[in-house]
Amino acid sequence: MFLQQSLEDHFGEDITFDDKADEVQLINYLINNAAERSSFKRSKKIMRSLPGGAYPLKISETPYIKRKHEEIPKRLITQPEVGSIANCDACHQDASKGIYDDDEMQIPNARLFNYD
Repeated sequence: MFLQQSLEDHFGEDITFDDKADEVQLINYLINNAAERSSFKRSKKIMRSLPGGAYPLKISETPYIKRKHEEIPKRLITQPEVGSIANCDACHQDASKGIYDDDEMQIPNARLFNYD
């Protein structure tokens, strides 16, 4: 099964479920909260940035997200405290609440790298 194979190697992690009900619940959540179904402005911007219906596996690979982060020096993104743009919580303090406002963003060690 394709889904099972992808869960066994989900970006290098095994995220298979012992309980099939948990797996179904997660899949339903992902489908129901996908950007193409969302009414949020940012979700619509992400979808509009995708060329010809392309669906990258990682949100960090979408043109919108790449564009929003292009002015940040790579050394700030790849530092151990951040790692990559996929680690939203590292800089967006309210990411867990779905808030990604630029004014609320705090890049770790930005001053050490002379970036404010």
